[in-house]
Amino acid sequence: MTDFPLAGLKVLDFSRVVAGPYATRMLSDLGAEVLKVEPPEGDVTRKLAKRENGVSGNYLQLNIGKKNICVDLKAEGARAGSETGSRGRYRYREFPPRYHGQIRYRLG
Repeated sequence: MTDFPLAGLKVLDFSRVVAGPYATRMLSDLGAEVLKVEPPEGDVTRKLAKRENGVSGNYLQLNIGKKNICVDLKAEGARAGSETGSRGRYRYREFPPRYHGQIRYRLG
């Protein structure tokens, strides 16, 4: 098997829609282990455009090669970083600055 430049790198992907999933898809293509964290209702791109078996082709194309996990960060006491953060070295998120304080608390 060929060694990939990012082999051994672990990334937690909190992004959604297009730009973030595209960036983390490239990391995955280069060998990083990407764990996509989604809310209970799933990423909005799951429902966009034409769907096969309930999932859009756009979602599949942007998230191929990633592992998925569902975390309800709105739930009381929810923290994603305490369990998943110990396995990941990097976190990728694309939230507006006004949410950073609240998100930092919930991500651990």
